Order: sequence, then structure tokens, then C-alpha cells
Amino acid sequence: MASSGDHRLAASEGWRRRLALATLGLVKLRPGKEELSRLEDERDAGLQLSRPMTVAVANHKGSAGKTPVVALLAAILGEHRGGGVVAWDNNENQGTLGLRTAAGRFPTTAVDLLDSAELFETGRGGTGDLGRFLRHQQVGKFDVLASAEDSRSMRMIGHDEFMRLHAILSRFYQLIVVDTGNSLLAPNWTAAADTADVLVIPLRWSYDHVRSAQQMIVQLHEMGRDDLVRNAVTVISHVRGAAVDHENAPKWRAWFEENTAEVLEIPYDSHIDAGSRLSFDRLAAPTQRAFLRLGATVSRTLASIDNPYLSAAPITEGT
Repeated sequence: MASSGDHRLAASEGWRRRLALATLGLVKLRPGKEELSRLEDERDAGLQLSRPMTVAVANHKGSAGKTPVVALLAAILGEHRGGGVVAWDNNENQGTLGLRTAAGRFPTTAVDLLDSAELFETGRGGTGDLGRFLRHQQVGKFDVLASAEDSRSMRMIGHDEFMRLHAILSRFYQLIVVDTGNSLLAPNWTAAADTADVLVIPLRWSYDHVRSAQQMIVQLHEMGRDDLVRNAVTVISHVRGAAVDHENAPKWRAWFEENTAEVLEIPYDSHIDAGSRLSFDRLAAPTQRAFLRLGATVSRTLASIDNPYLSAAPITEGT
């Protein structure tokens, strides 16, 4: 227990916090296990990196929840890193990241940035010039590079075009979170897999979602990206009315726990399910906590890849 003159970490939530208020601060208890876990996740979501890094969010099954995961993962990372995060809609068809996030002043897209790529490749373009191609998100402190509104334009972005855009974004952002499309054979999909440092796999507990994710994992092994699969974070989402195969879910969970680094659950949230523009501050508290856990997990993985010899110490009750 901490006394009134003890400036070490004291509980800021739950019954421990209420006790401190009731005693006018005379009794201050240490944080409980859950609060310590949250504090660690808040710290680790902003872990320092030594180079630009890329997170690919991928499952070629449609309606797997890729876009909400991209937007909300970018928001939690941007919030705890103080910016430096861009979410990029790399769908080979018409993506929806621009529709699910706040609209910007300019209706520009990845295709427009590609048309102006030479400005940045020659060093004449700076951060201010890049701004007109992006949509800034005040909640979460991140930016969005939207896909074009017609699929014909987006199909112009192949492997080489992806690499040009990726090189530009890497000059100005510490973290790139890529929303991928639904074709494992699309050149821009394979380019995203080539450049990714960490993979996030969204899915639901249904046969088609699970099978699609497993097929993708097979392809990544064939591409020589065993490391990407080994460090992957599997994210289970829940949608109202969607069938859940409760009989096979334990078996599937065990498979992903064995073949990827982590399996995390995102609870059902009406704000996500509504299909409208997403804002992190409108999520229910359990959903916010789940995305914080996801953000911290991704950030820890990035940091371990960036420098495997450095890791953050746990926050303890005596901190």
C-alpha cells in the first residue's frame, strides 16, 4: 500500500481508486493486475523503432473485417505514438477505407499520389506537399491514403507502382498499415506481402474465413515469408447475425495458436457493425481495450524484429 507521501504508481481505476477518493488520498493502493496490463499496453503501443516499418492486414476473404482493423489499429498506434502512422488502402478494386474514415479536404487517392510520385522521388516534395494526397484523422492522429473510387484506376497499381508509393510513404511515416485486397494473385497484394514486417490476419469463426486465411498462409510460405507467418497476429472479430461455427472454433483456434504468434479477440461493437465512418472514441470500452491490446502486440512484435535484443521491462506494482 502507498502512503500519502508515496509517489510511486497508485491505482487510477476501479475500487482501489474509489478507496483513495473516499479516504481523501490517505490510502492509496497499487494498481491491480488488469490496470498494470493496460499501462504496459499503453506504453508498448508507442515503442520506439529505428526505421520505417510496415504492417499488412490481410485475408483474401471479403467481409473478414480488414478495413475496420486497419483503421482502428492505425488509430491506436497513432494515438500512442503521437502520429507518424499512415493507413493505406491497397485494394486492387474499389476499397472502402476512405469511406470508413473521416473525409479530408481533398478527394485525392493513391492514384493521384502515383501520378505525382516524381515530385517526391526527386526530393522536391516535402511533408507539406504530401498532405494534399492524404486524409488526416484527428481522432487517432493518423493519416489515410485512400484507394481510387473506380476499380479500373486501382488496377493500374501493380508491384512496381506499389513499391514507388511505399518508398514515398516510408520517407515520411514511421509506420505504414496496409489494407490489402481480396486477390492473392494481384501484383499489389504480393508487393504488400514482400514489404511487410508484421502480418495481421482478421477472420471470423466460419469455414470460409478460416480456409481463406489458411490458403493465404500456404502462399506466404511458398513466397518464402515463413517469418511473416511465424510472427503473425490473428484477430477474431464478431458481427451481429454472422454465423459462428462453435463446434469447430476450438479446433481452429488451436491451429492458429500453433501456426501464428498470437490469437486475439475483438468483441462485437455496434459502431463497427454499422458500416459508417469509424472513430475510435465511439467504440465501447471493451472494444477499445481489445484494440489497445492488438496495438501493443503489433508494436512489440515490430520492436522485436527491429532490434530483438531490446525489450521493455514490465510495469510492476513498485514502479
